Amino acid sequence: MRIRTRVGLAAALSVGAGAASAQTTLKLYGNIDTAIDTTHKTTGSVGTPTGASTALIFPPGSAGTKTRVTQSLSRTNTVGFKGREDLGSGYAAGFVLESQPGSDDGTLSQDGRFFGKQAMVYLTTPGGEVRLGRQYAPIFISFAAGTPDGLAGTDLFTAGLVTNTLQVRQDNQISYWARVGGFAAAVSYSPNAGVSRIVSPARGSAVTTSTGSMLGGATSGVEASGSESGGKRGRSGGLFLGYTAPTFSVSAGLHYNEFDVPVLSQGGSIFELDRYWGVALSGKYMLSVDGASLHAMYHAGRYFDGDVLNLPGQAPLNLPGAGSFDPKIQTFVVGARVPVGNFVWIAEAGESRFTNFTRGKNLGVSLGVDYQLSKRTVIYSRLAVAEDRQGNVLPIVGVTPTGARPINVSGGPDAILAALGLRETPAFNGVGISPGGRSSILALGIRHSF
Repeated sequence: MRIRTRVGLAAALSVGAGAASAQTTLKLYGNIDTAIDTTHKTTGSVGTPTGASTALIFPPGSAGTKTRVTQSLSRTNTVGFKGREDLGSGYAAGFVLESQPGSDDGTLSQDGRFFGKQAMVYLTTPGGEVRLGRQYAPIFISFAAGTPDGLAGTDLFTAGLVTNTLQVRQDNQISYWARVGGFAAAVSYSPNAGVSRIVSPARGSAVTTSTGSMLGGATSGVEASGSESGGKRGRSGGLFLGYTAPTFSVSAGLHYNEFDVPVLSQGGSIFELDRYWGVALSGKYMLSVDGASLHAMYHAGRYFDGDVLNLPGQAPLNLPGAGSFDPKIQTFVVGARVPVGNFVWIAEAGESRFTNFTRGKNLGVSLGVDYQLSKRTVIYSRLAVAEDRQGNVLPIVGVTPTGARPINVSGGPDAILAALGLRETPAFNGVGISPGGRSSILALGIRHSF
């Protein structure tokens, strides 16, 4: 299994100054993916219960068609450095630093962090490898092993991952990796993988009582003090187990993280989440020696004990019946990858849905083709459509800026979780889906690897 990693120049150069008796390697690598796309988004519509207000916590969004230059549609942009020193007797030490440059405007993704994709050091032993720093979550590797595409802007296999951003990468992670024959396994722990004192759709480093910060934000990984819910804020763990054979591969991933913090919605309402569990199963079957393959992924996630809180001077927010915010999400995606000469054809279809809460769902279809100009350069096209089926309109009693009134909630996982700041990037590199709406993207791009 190949895990993509990246590194910083100053640290990389310092590794090269090791003892002459040890074999030291240093590598610069990555890929740049830039495309022209046309996106279309409908406003969406949400029904209203009889006699209730039309106020919505997750309202329909903007609509329209636009053409843009964008990046990371078929592969996420990466500029990486990695170094390794052979210590002898089966031991080695090394590091990985990765950036995600925006090739459309020259800025850095991952909240502007220079090494936002990965930044870690490792020690390899005869019994496995220990890694310390910002890394991919173990459950992410199950998705990466199963997908027919590149886990970027138009890959539907990311739908399960981004039901919780901390399933992609984590700050402050300690992990152990081992391989025996065709088996690979990992276990991880982080004292705070990236949960700030308030979770919201806001980005950046300034966390305030009115804005908060999204999961995995630039400063969200600061370890909690003992006074913050017993220091449990952001505490995370994960497992991975995979098996690879000549004609197939299967894998499973497990993710757990604690919140114990308020969550601020777009409408100003406050929930408090306790913890989250996610599990993923993925598989790939090779149809022929030329690389044609079938792919499948299943993911289930659940937020636990999401009590609805009261703000000073505001009326209580109460969900009907249970009086809690406790959504369960299931995602299932299938795909195929078929090489024909210099072409590679890719197809995916999937569904992500709340099995409780609003019972809304998101459906998606993606078609793609890569044309290999050379071993390193690819011209590609992607066509993808995602639709939100809003499910039930869920009335709650709360307070809006204009006073106490009934408020409604409706939509599938994409619309609701993006609006809460629990996922990092809305569908199709920021296009997003409105509750009850549809979004589409048609792209033509170039990808170069080095």
